[in-house]
Amino acid sequence: MDLYKKARGYSIERNVCSVIAISILANVPYEEAYKVCEKLGRKKNEGMYEEDILKAFKRLRCRVEPVSMIHKLEGDRDYKKFKYWFGYSLKRVGEQLRPNRRYLISTSAHVSAYVNGRIEDWAAGRKKIVKKVWEIRPPRKNLAA
Repeated sequence: MDLYKKARGYSIERNVCSVIAISILANVPYEEAYKVCEKLGRKKNEGMYEEDILKAFKRLRCRVEPVSMIHKLEGDRDYKKFKYWFGYSLKRVGEQLRPNRRYLISTSAHVSAYVNGRIEDWAAGRKKIVKKVWEIRPPRKNLAA
């Protein structure tokens, strides 16, 4: 929640979950994420469409890879086994994700960042149902900062 609070501290706007998640996952300052989102058509106090959020990551030179539901059978190394996240809430999805990776998690009309083994968002621990998950890999220079 610390990264979320830090990023959220820059904004008095509403509907900035996408900007905050982009800032956290791409490891760029909030202002830089905000400008990229603005160039993609985001208006003040309005959210963003999924396709524009993914474009923002690509403009920041991040690799974006969809992640299917993780299949945790013993000995099964294929962690991208199933296509859908049926039945997983934000409260439970963290148990299925690799703690050393970065993920964008989409729920109904909201996105959250998963970094360092926890969800960095006001909705962490809530029962919002997960729709999609993407692994986000920022450029190495962003991680060194």
